[in-house]
Amino acid sequence: EEEDEEDECCHAEVACKRKRTQTLNGEGPTVDGEDDAVCPVCRDCPREDDRWVKCDGCSSWYHQICVLFNEQAHGKSVRFFCRTPGCRKRGSRQLNRRQRKPCYPTSTELPSSALGDYLCAVVAPVARSDRPVLVRLAAHVRRQGQGGVVVHNKTLLAFQHTLTGSDLVLMAMFVEETRMADGTAHAEVTRIDTNGLYEESHAGEREQVEHAIIQGYLQHVSHAGFASVSFPSGSAAPLFHGLAASVAYAAGVWTCSLVQEVLGSAHRSGLVHSVVALPRGSWLVQLRAPGYYARVAPEEDAERDTLALSQDDWLEAQVESNYSFDALQFAKYSSMMLVYHLIKGWERGAPSDEDEDAGPPRAPPRVGARPSSSRLSEAAERGPSIPSIEVSKHDDSPPAPKRQSRCASPP
Repeated sequence: EEEDEEDECCHAEVACKRKRTQTLNGEGPTVDGEDDAVCPVCRDCPREDDRWVKCDGCSSWYHQICVLFNEQAHGKSVRFFCRTPGCRKRGSRQLNRRQRKPCYPTSTELPSSALGDYLCAVVAPVARSDRPVLVRLAAHVRRQGQGGVVVHNKTLLAFQHTLTGSDLVLMAMFVEETRMADGTAHAEVTRIDTNGLYEESHAGEREQVEHAIIQGYLQHVSHAGFASVSFPSGSAAPLFHGLAASVAYAAGVWTCSLVQEVLGSAHRSGLVHSVVALPRGSWLVQLRAPGYYARVAPEEDAERDTLALSQDDWLEAQVESNYSFDALQFAKYSSMMLVYHLIKGWERGAPSDEDEDAGPPRAPPRVGARPSSSRLSEAAERGPSIPSIEVSKHDDSPPAPKRQSRCASPP
C-alpha cells in the first residue's frame, strides 16, 4: 500500500509540474534554463527536428522521432522512460504495477480484409520471417453510378511489421474497380508508389516483395473474374512526402520498371492474355481472350472511409503534420502517426501533435474525395465492352528499362 501511494504521489507530481512535450520552432529545450538540450540518441549527428519529449525518469530530452514516441498516439496517461538501465527498470516496474502498457499504433490494429489477407499470403514466402510484410485495405468506398454501374475505390498499404511496433509503410497503391450491370468488370490501378526504405535481409529482397504485391493483385482480379486491368506507365508526384527530387525520380523509375517486369512475367506465364501500351500513357492488361465472358465474383470486403481514400488527402496529411520519408527513422515515426490517423481519424487543419490544449483528433464524417459524377456517367455509357486490341503470339510486353536503385540509402 505504501508503494502504491508513493507511485500515485510521484505520478501526480510529475503530471503537475512537467511539460511532457515541446515544439519550439526550430530551437531545442533548455537544461536548467541555460544550456540547450542534446538528444542522447543522435548526439554525434543531431537531427533537425523540434519535436521533443522529456524522460520521466532522468529528465533527459529526446527527439520524439529518435525514440518513436508521440503523446497523442500513445496517450497522455502513458509516461515515457528512456532506454538507460535505471530508467528502463523503473519504467518496467511502474508499468507492471500501476500503469497500463503503452499502446503503439501498428498495422496489426488495422482491420483485415479478404484482399489484404490474400496479398499477405502471396508475399510471405519472399519476405523476412522476423519482419513480415502486412498488406492492409486502408480505404474502401462503394459508389453507385448510372445504368447499374458500381465503382469501388480502394487503397492498399503495405507495411513491414516489427514486434517493437516500429512499422514502416513501404508501398501505396490506389485502385478503382468498375463493375458493370451485366456482371463484367474492369480494374484500374490509378497510382502506385514505393519509398525504397524496406529493410532487406539479403540483396534483392525488396524487389521480390514489391514484385509479389503487384503480381498478387493481378492474380486477385484474374481469379475474381475481371476482364481487364490497367496500370500507369508514367511516373507522377510521389505518394511519400519529404523525398529528395533525385530520390523521388529514382523511386518512380524503379516502380515503373517493376510494373513492366511484373506484366511481362505474367504474360509469359499465361496469367494474362495480352499487354498493350495505350496512347494515354498506361498499360492495358487483357486477362481473357476477346469474346470470353465471365461474371465477376461479389465484393467481400467492407467499406472504410479514411484519409487514405484520396491521394490528395493522403499527401496533405503528411505535409500538414510534417511526416517525412527522407530517412528510415523519420519514415518509421511518420508511419506510426499515419497508422494512428487511419485508426482514430484525421481532419484538415487539426491542431498539431504537440499542442498541449488539443484534444484527441475527431474522426471526420468525410475525409476522402468522391469520384466525379461525370466519370461514373462515362463508365455507364461505355458499357461492358472491352477495348479491342491486337494480340500477337510473341511476347508483346514492353522491355523493362535498366533498373535504377535508390539514390540515397537509409542510415
